Amino acid sequence: MHITLLLLVTAATLPAPVRHALDTQFPQARVTRVEKESSQRWEVALQDASGAFEVTFDGSGRVLVEERVVKIDEVPAAVLKRARSVGEVERCERVSTHDKVTWEVVVRSHGARVELELGADGALLQRSAATE
Repeated sequence: MHITLLLLVTAATLPAPVRHALDTQFPQARVTRVEKESSQRWEVALQDASGAFEVTFDGSGRVLVEERVVKIDEVPAAVLKRARSVGEVERCERVSTHDKVTWEVVVRSHGARVELELGADGALLQRSAATE
């Protein structure tokens, strides 16, 4: 069994490079939660005019991952087609890293919630039980 320990911290206790990245890259966003995932990795939940999203930073302030809930009309047609072939779409997130964008889609299929990670072309990258 693998256990991950997350430490909740405040924005004020983030390393200076991470605080600087927040201030410069997301100036209109309000911090709603901060989790220290490891000694050099922080996940910050933010809220701005477009909605809620999460950004994971390394200790130097570099954005590793940005996850943003999006509306159905913002999702590529190939992603929606694949997701709808599995079940009823409940939620879509655009997941951006420094070199690619993938889509996390939660669907309800036969009474169970399933999370699909899909490429922009609709290719299935991963399928798992939805945790949220």
